[in-house]
Amino acid sequence: MKHCMCIAVLLSLAFGQTMVRRARVLIDQKPAAANLSSSDLERIATLLENSADDWQRERTPALRFRRVTLSGAKAEAVFVRSTSARDCGATGNCPVWLLRQRSGVFELLLSDFADDVSVADQRGSGWRNIVLGSNRSAETSELRVFAFDDHTYVRVTCYEESASAGHVSSHKISCE
Repeated sequence: MKHCMCIAVLLSLAFGQTMVRRARVLIDQKPAAANLSSSDLERIATLLENSADDWQRERTPALRFRRVTLSGAKAEAVFVRSTSARDCGATGNCPVWLLRQRSGVFELLLSDFADDVSVADQRGSGWRNIVLGSNRSAETSELRVFAFDDHTYVRVTCYEESASAGHVSSHKISCE
């Protein structure tokens, strides 16, 4: 609960509001549950293989998905996460991609590593902002806020969150 409250405070700082509502996104569905056909899966694997560093098609069975609505009334984007041990770090941070599907074609909107993925109510160019959280160590996490710029998602604000002896502190850091 402390972690969630801290994220809400950080988000309120990031967006200049007293409270930002956001929803955590669980990227845990297999292709069929995310309404992805075998040809969709093939196109996604090709896109990731061509655009992601060191990602190989043989790890396609380790991909998990979640369709999301970021700008309108229908689920026009798909979060993709690798659960392969070859892709995830010692602290768990796994590759996360956000794809937009238009006319059967997938395009990459965001590529990063994260343990925690949230969608905020705050918007950039009409699309909801994305918040990714990554573990740096057992005591320290980084939160990155992304906004849509009409073409892709770009990092706009970053925070470091530290926990020590039951106390959680947060501060803004440079997005590198």
